[in-house]
Amino acid sequence: MTVLMIFISLFFSFHSQASLSSVEASGKVFYTMPDQSLVFRDVVLSVPMRGQGDVVLKWSTGEQVADSFFYRKQNGRTVFYVVFKNPPQAPQGTVLVLKGTYTRGSNLALYYGDMFTKSGNKFSQNEVVSLNKWSYTGGFYFKADVPQE
Repeated sequence: MTVLMIFISLFFSFHSQASLSSVEASGKVFYTMPDQSLVFRDVVLSVPMRGQGDVVLKWSTGEQVADSFFYRKQNGRTVFYVVFKNPPQAPQGTVLVLKGTYTRGSNLALYYGDMFTKSGNKFSQNEVVSLNKWSYTGGFYFKADVPQE
């Protein structure tokens, strides 16, 4: 959990404009500190249009491109997995996974889910899906306006 707290503590408010090839979804990550206080950090998730391109997590002092991004259809919804190897300020070999889903309305798209960590750079896609032996470390939510036509 300390690894994630070091990584997440880098996140502060970040504002950016959407590019033509991706959607910028602003939001928050949250986790519990050792003193049991709940902490929220402002971040932006850059999601490629039509699933083609990089998924990027941004904060006021930097950004990280996901090492892997995939999704599966489960029970009528899309569940996505975003994998970040070796987040900044974390010990070598740390992996962070965002596992979530999204809801889209005529005005807004909302991405939400849980965060998990694990030590060791080697893992399979099936291991990420099952998250067996991964540690739950917090959650996230991001929202993006849906353009009106």
